[in-house]
Amino acid sequence: MSKNQPQPTFTVKAVSEATGLSPLLLRAWERRYQAVQPDRMDNGRRAYTADDVARLQLLAQLVKSGHAISRVAALDDAALQALVEAGQDSAQSAPPYPRLHRNLLETISHLDAEGCDHVLRQAVATLDMRDLVNNLLMPALKEVGDRWGRGEFNVAHERVLTASLLKLLLALLNWRRQTTRPAVVFAGLSGERHEFGILCAALLAADHRLDCRYLGPDLPAIDTARISRACGAHAVAITAVRSDPASLRTHLSELQALAKALDPVPVFVGGHGAELLDTTELPVNCRVVTDFSHFEEQMALIGQRGISN
Repeated sequence: MSKNQPQPTFTVKAVSEATGLSPLLLRAWERRYQAVQPDRMDNGRRAYTADDVARLQLLAQLVKSGHAISRVAALDDAALQALVEAGQDSAQSAPPYPRLHRNLLETISHLDAEGCDHVLRQAVATLDMRDLVNNLLMPALKEVGDRWGRGEFNVAHERVLTASLLKLLLALLNWRRQTTRPAVVFAGLSGERHEFGILCAALLAADHRLDCRYLGPDLPAIDTARISRACGAHAVAITAVRSDPASLRTHLSELQALAKALDPVPVFVGGHGAELLDTTELPVNCRVVTDFSHFEEQMALIGQRGISN
């Protein structure tokens, strides 16, 4: 290409597809670390060059192998390439989630909301979805809860994590929408305030290229049924965490109504409260899932049926 001819440019969406980095993470790397400095089009949108894309691919590869973006973003392209070529050393081959877990808990202990955001974004770039959910997010939520119970953390520490998590997971879920694929609706039953388990379930389902529709916690069964029918859902996933006797009776009643309204569409229910339900009283199309692995098996089947149909 002649030096006088401008390089072709690429949109955020195109760069995201080429690098595997979400638009959210691309903007964060640009803003916080100046990883690249794309030009702006007349409409104000970013315009990345081929050189920008190549650099981001190197950075994504290094971060995935365990390097901190804060350390490698300042390196020039030649240094990045050299690191990639020499980056097979054993120190970088260890699973990154123990380090990410430590870093995440450290930011929470210091009430560092921005640092918490950063560690979670790094985790998204480094881990596949299964490791992100099973080896970082769920253990971190449990650890924060345990420390709160021991008096080491308080509500402020819990909010630092949950605010960052909610923002990140909803952005990830929106980014991974597969609108031409079978739809699965995700919601919590009436009175259920816990939503991170069902959000993580939605992300795992999105990894199976399903169109995940997240409705949030505390939704009456009749409304979940209405929305599910309107969008032609192939399945519905429900969270039931509360396990006191009154809640279990309410859960059972709502699940019976929901499954009946949607029959034969399958309704999957998970959570501690779900494990205590009398499954003999559930309709045949309402099934308790015991863990994320069991849930993923069901989602894989839904995806296969959707393709065959």
